[in-house]
Amino acid sequence: MKNFYKYANKILFYSFLIFSIILILFDIGPTSLVIKAFGSFLVSGTLNILLKKLQIFGKGEYYFWINVFLWANMLGEIRLFYYNLTFFDKIIHLCTGILIAAIIYKYLQVNSNNNKYIAFLTVLGLVAIWEIYEYFIYAFFDHQLIGVTNNRKLIMPAYEDTIWDLIFDGIGAMLYLIFKREKIGDKIKKLVNR
Repeated sequence: MKNFYKYANKILFYSFLIFSIILILFDIGPTSLVIKAFGSFLVSGTLNILLKKLQIFGKGEYYFWINVFLWANMLGEIRLFYYNLTFFDKIIHLCTGILIAAIIYKYLQVNSNNNKYIAFLTVLGLVAIWEIYEYFIYAFFDHQLIGVTNNRKLIMPAYEDTIWDLIFDGIGAMLYLIFKREKIGDKIKKLVNR
């Protein structure tokens, strides 16, 4: 399985760059899509380095899911999902809440205590930063990342979409942290070390 993650991650990572170049060379799509594709390439590379530096890279499974969600987000921006499936954004936020909680919890297990409250609050902080990023993309590039539309009709205004995004990220984090089960060996070690 380690080889699967290794090769899949390379393919997903470099495909962001290739997609960016194709968008530029063939003048396909808006400039904001090129920025998003190249930004996903940079975010993916940065998170790869960060996961390795924090010693939570493992077999590459977290990095694989990060790339999958970045691509899901990208496909949504190509109007395959976000504009036709109004609930797609909320599914992405629920799943990313779970993924971020898993990564933060793993980091806390490796480097300090595995406090689920700290993990939950960290997830909320990170997704709040993401929502601020979405607002700035909208404000400076006039690319709508906030608000829910269907066939160009506004279904949910920007502020309401942001609140629901935070709620779904929080629900995803709570689901992971509530149902996260520690290994029996880890529980025994904790009891012995008290």
